[in-house]
Amino acid sequence: MSRRSAERADAVLQATTDLLAEVGFSAMTIDAVAARAHSSKATIYKRWPTKTALVVAVAAKLGPIDIPVLDASHTLAEALTAITAAVRSITVGRFGQLVLALDAAGRSDPAVMTAVAEHLAEPLHLAVSAALDLLKQTGRIDDQADTFLAARMILSAIVDRALARNDVVSADELASIVREWLLPVLSPQRRGTRTPGPTAGPG
Repeated sequence: MSRRSAERADAVLQATTDLLAEVGFSAMTIDAVAARAHSSKATIYKRWPTKTALVVAVAAKLGPIDIPVLDASHTLAEALTAITAAVRSITVGRFGQLVLALDAAGRSDPAVMTAVAEHLAEPLHLAVSAALDLLKQTGRIDDQADTFLAARMILSAIVDRALARNDVVSADELASIVREWLLPVLSPQRRGTRTPGPTAGPG
């Protein structure tokens, strides 16, 4: 692909991204994309034969979400807050509107749903799970904690809620998730101790 062709493709994908965030999948038209990208419909259809193909291409460019892992100088609560805040970041602002639009499109178009799962949902789940694994490997999370399941629950509490109800988790609610659910479940547990009791007498 020539540099000029690549620039045209980038302009079309950027226009599609902007329009998806602004008006959603059903209201977005190729005419509007062409006008926004200063391109012709023929040029767009030559590379992306359908609106679905264009939206799938946008989903494929979402890229990995950076999930931070704070070092041991921070408390577990601070480390979990950083992880959950990173997850929350994809539900707010322009990116949040784009994710909502792609999720809505996926509900009626299996190809879009597959692309969103492949390029956003699954990588995000794995990234959160990997971040929790790093905390587990350094003894900051209980060694028997199911980090894969914990990651799924974090996404359910934050992302699934935003998608289902268009309701972003507040900072106070995020703190509550960490304090009332994550810390009790993931903090290292003491095992192998018995509660002292009365000594048995002679039988």
